[in-house]
Amino acid sequence: MKNKVEMGKQYKSSEPAGLFDGIAFRRVLAVDCIGKYPVAIEFENGEILRYTEDGYWRVDNLNNSYNLIEVTPYDDFKTDDKVMVSMSGTDWYKRHFDKEVYGMACCFNEGRTSWTQGGSCLWSFCRRPTEEELKEIRNEQVLYRA
Repeated sequence: MKNKVEMGKQYKSSEPAGLFDGIAFRRVLAVDCIGKYPVAIEFENGEILRYTEDGYWRVDNLNNSYNLIEVTPYDDFKTDDKVMVSMSGTDWYKRHFDKEVYGMACCFNEGRTSWTQGGSCLWSFCRRPTEEELKEIRNEQVLYRA
């Protein structure tokens, strides 16, 4: 079962581009309308559609491209992106992004990538490196090659 649609959260289409026939999601208008489709969604063009509480556009077609998927913090992360990870939010480690699992970042172990593989694990915190951290990584690579 999918999670219930909530006010204040961002959603996208289940299509790879996340759009609804080329139109973007704007906001959840209501989650308590009367009937089988209690959720009202507004799109960038002003159109309003109704959904089930679980984000399905039609109960008779659960694989419809109009179904809603919650936008997550890792939606724009790609496999092998350089990231900084931490379990505590204070001690940060350099890793490469693998995928998102249950809303958490799953990153390759140590310096591995999808090319080298070798396993991955979940991290409580994951962010993109700062410019300073990227510069430090580039300097380490130059030293390693020397």
